[in-house]
Amino acid sequence: MIERLRNFSLYQQLIIPMFSIGLISLLGTVYFSHNLNDSVTAIDTVYIEDNDRLRNLENIEKQITRYRALCLRHLTAESYLSMQQIGQELEDTRRVLIDLLPNTLATSHLSAADDGAARSSAQQLSTILRNYFEETRNVLKLSADFEKEAAFIQLSSTESGYIPFIKEITSQLIRQEFDAIADSRRALVSGATHNLFITITIGILGGSLLLFIAFVVIRDVTQRLSELLVWSRKIALGDYSAPLTLNADDEVGQLTRAMLEMAKNVADAHNKLEMSKRSAESIAEALQIYANAFENSGEAILITDKDNRIINANSAFTQQTGYELSEVMGKNPKMLAGGRTSEETYLEMWNALQRDSFWQGELWDRKKSGEIYPKWTAISAIHNDDGEVIFHIASFSDITDRKAAEARIEHLAHYDMLTGLLNRFSLESRMEQAILAAKRDEQQLAVLFIDLDRFKYINDSLGHHVGDQLLIEVADRLKGCIRESDIVARIGGDEFVIVLTGLKEMIYVPALARYIIEQLSEPYTVDDNTFNSSPSIGISIYPDDGSTIQELLKNSDIAMYHAKDQGRKNFQFFTKSLLIASEERLHFENQLRTALEQEQFELYYQAQVDTEQNRIWGMEALIRWNHPDRGFIGPDRFIPIAEETDIIHPLGAWVIRKACQQLARWKQATDTPPQVSVNLSAKQLHSADLIDTVHEAMETYQIMDGELELEITETAAMSDPEVAINQLSRLSELGVSLAIDDFGTGYSSLAYLKKLPINTLKLDRTFVRDIENDRNDAEICMATIALAHNLGLKVIAEGVETQLQRDFLAEHSCDYLQGYLFSRPLPPNEAELLLSPDGVIPARESHADTPA
Repeated sequence: MIERLRNFSLYQQLIIPMFSIGLISLLGTVYFSHNLNDSVTAIDTVYIEDNDRLRNLENIEKQITRYRALCLRHLTAESYLSMQQIGQELEDTRRVLIDLLPNTLATSHLSAADDGAARSSAQQLSTILRNYFEETRNVLKLSADFEKEAAFIQLSSTESGYIPFIKEITSQLIRQEFDAIADSRRALVSGATHNLFITITIGILGGSLLLFIAFVVIRDVTQRLSELLVWSRKIALGDYSAPLTLNADDEVGQLTRAMLEMAKNVADAHNKLEMSKRSAESIAEALQIYANAFENSGEAILITDKDNRIINANSAFTQQTGYELSEVMGKNPKMLAGGRTSEETYLEMWNALQRDSFWQGELWDRKKSGEIYPKWTAISAIHNDDGEVIFHIASFSDITDRKAAEARIEHLAHYDMLTGLLNRFSLESRMEQAILAAKRDEQQLAVLFIDLDRFKYINDSLGHHVGDQLLIEVADRLKGCIRESDIVARIGGDEFVIVLTGLKEMIYVPALARYIIEQLSEPYTVDDNTFNSSPSIGISIYPDDGSTIQELLKNSDIAMYHAKDQGRKNFQFFTKSLLIASEERLHFENQLRTALEQEQFELYYQAQVDTEQNRIWGMEALIRWNHPDRGFIGPDRFIPIAEETDIIHPLGAWVIRKACQQLARWKQATDTPPQVSVNLSAKQLHSADLIDTVHEAMETYQIMDGELELEITETAAMSDPEVAINQLSRLSELGVSLAIDDFGTGYSSLAYLKKLPINTLKLDRTFVRDIENDRNDAEICMATIALAHNLGLKVIAEGVETQLQRDFLAEHSCDYLQGYLFSRPLPPNEAELLLSPDGVIPARESHADTPA
C-alpha cells in the first residue's frame, strides 16, 4: 500500500492519510472531550453536595446549641406557661435534629471503609442524642415540677455526660467529610487527567502517523516534532521539569522555545494556584467557624485589646446590655460596672488572669437602661508566641432569673409551701436560737404542739382542695393568736407548733391555749362547704420538760396525744407520768413487732353451728398473743395498737395465710370441712394489698369458692362505703364469702348495705345477751333476722350462752349460732376433735369464760 501511495503526488500522499487519520482522531477527541466535560460537571456536583453536607453538620451543631440554651431557659423559667412554650420549642428543635440526623449518613462518595466509619459515627451520634433527649426530658419534668435545683444538678450531670461525646462525634464527622471531599476531588481530577491524556494520546498517534507518512519528505522536521511531542506528554502528566533541546532557529525551533516558556509559566502558575487555594480554603474555613461562633453565640461576647479597650462585641452583647458596638468601641469595660461588685472580686479576677489566663465568676453590671443585673462571666487572656497578652475575650450571660430561682429555692427550703409558715427545718433553727436566748436571760419557753381533730375525715370526704384551704385558714388564725416574737410553724400534715418566747409567768400559756382552741373551733367555710374542726394541744415547758429541741417537741407531742385521749378539743401539759405511759406504749409496740417476727401469735377457732341440723357449719379464726413473759394477751389489748402503727397489715396477712393453711389441713382430715371465717380491720379493708394477699393465700392452699369467709364490722364498711363496695366486690369475685360483723352496733345506710356483696349478717352479742329479759333486745334480734332474710342474707347470732337464747333464735329462724353454749375458742388440734363424723354439737351451758 505504501508503494502504491508513493505513486501519488506528495499532496495526495499527505492529504488522504491525514484526512482519514484526522477524522478518526476527531471522533476520538470528541468522545473523550465529552467524558472530560462530564468529569468537570461531576466536580461541580461534588462541590455542591459537599457544601450541603457540611451545612447539614453545621446545622446539627447549631440545633444542639439551641437545644441546650432552651433547656437552660426552661430551668430558669418561673411560670408554667413559659415552661410550656419553651417545652414546645424544645420539642420542635428535637424534631429538627431527628430529621437532620439521616442526612449525616448520605456519604456515598466515601470509600467502603470510610463510609462504614461515617455511618457508625452518625448512628452513634443519633443514639447519644436520643439518650441525651431522654435524660433532658427527666430534667424538664423536674423543672416543670419546680424542682429547679435538682433540675440544674441533673442537667449539669447530663451535659457533662453527653455534650463532650456529641461534640467529638460531630467534629469527627466533619473531619471525615473534609477527607471525603479531598478524596473525591482527587478521584475526579484523576479522571479528568485520564481523559485529557487519552485525548492527547489520540492526537499524538494521529500526528505520528502523519509524520511517518511524510517521513520521506520532511525527515528532520518529523524527528524534532516527535521529540517535541514526547516532551508534551511529560508536561501533560505534570512533569514540568522535563528537558527539551533547542538546536535550531527556524519555525520548529521558535515553536520549541515558545513551548518551553509556556511550560515554565504554566508550572509557576500551577504552583502558585495550588498554594493560594490551600491557604484560602484553610483561612476561609477557620474564619467561618470563628465568625459563626462569635455571632451566633447565645452568650454575650466582648473582646478587648491588650490595653483593655473594647474592640469588638457580638449581637448577644447588644441584646443583653442595650449598647451598640459603636457606643462602647474603644472604651474600658468598667463603664458597664453596676457598683455592687466588691473590689476584692476584681482583684481576684486580675490575679487569676495573670496567673492562669482564665477567670470566671459572678459580676454585677449596669445595662444602658440603668438596670443593674447579675451576670456569670468567663474571661480568657490570649497571648502571642512571646507570651505577651494581645487581647482578652469575655463571655457572659444574664443570671437574673437564676438568682431569682435560687432565692425561691431558699424560701422553699425554710418555709412551708402551702401555708407560708416556717417548716420543720426552720423551726428547729429558730428554736435553737430561742433556747439559747432563754438560757442566757434565765427565762422560760413554751412549746405548743397542735393537731387538728377530724382533719383526715374532712380531707377525705370533702377533698384535698378543701383540706388545703382549711390548713391555710388555720395558719392565718394561728398567726393572729401570737406575738411577733413568738414562733409558729407547720411541721407536716395537720400538725403545727407554736413556741412562746421570753416567758416570765406561765399564766399566759393556758390562757393562750384556750384562745387558740376558741379561734380554731370557729366554723370554716370553703367552696360553700361549712364545717367545724377543733385542735388538740400538747404543751411542754423549757427547761422543766426538756432542754433540747428534740425533748421539747417529743414531750409536747406526747401531751397532745393525751389531750386527744381526754376527748379532743382541749390542751394538756406534759407530765412525767405521760412520758412513762408513752414509753410503755412504745415498748409494747416494739414487743408487738418482735412477736410478729418470732411467730408468737396463735389462731384459736370457735364453732359456728347450723341451727336446724345442729351440725358445725363453720369456724371463726380468733387471734391470740402467746407472750413469753405475760402469757396469753387478748386481741382487745394489741389490735388497736397494731392498727395505729400499721402493724395490722403484716399481722392481718399472717392470719389470712394461717387460716387458709388450717382449712387445707381440715379438708384432708374430714369429708365435711367447715367454712373458716377471718376478721378484717378497717385499715385492712382499705389496703391496696388486700386482694393480692387473699388471692395468693387461696391459690397456695387451694381454697375453693365459699370455703373462706371474711368478716368486716359495720363501722368499717360505712366509714367509706364506696371503697368498701369496690374492695368487697373484688373479694367476692375471688369466691370469698363476706359477712358484716357486730351488725346493729353502728350506723348503716340500707342503700349502701344493699350494694355490699355480703352473704351473712352477724347479730352482735350485746343484743343476744339479754333477749330473755329485755324486750327491746328481743325485738331488735327479730327485726334484724327478718331484715337479713328479706335481703337474701344468712344470720349468725354471736354470744349464745344459754339454751333459752338458742331456742328463741331457732324459733325466729336464725340460721347459725355461735357462743359458749357450743364451744369456746379452741386451739386447732382441739377444734378438730369437734369435727366428728356426724358433726353434731351437744348443747351445753357455760358462763365460765368471757367471749373471745
